Amino acid sequence: MANGLSNSVIEMQENRNEILKTEIEVKGAENVSTDGVDILVSLKNTGSTKIGDILISEIVIIRDINFRNRNFKDRNNQR
Repeated sequence: MANGLSNSVIEMQENRNEILKTEIEVKGAENVSTDGVDILVSLKNTGSTKIGDILISEIVIIRDINFRNRNFKDRNNQR
């Protein structure tokens, strides 16, 4: 049982390391639909692992509801 758990932890860490090597950056995003639903995102892989080498991947999207307000405040503080 302990060996199985230990092997699982090692495999999870190896998978995490593979993910971290991709270093995918969002290069641009803009709303391209007339109804405000569709989003076009440009990605760039700046890491050493090719995106095509990864058979299964997950995309996590986090919405920062304070993004617009924070940027507005930052611009006002710079003046």
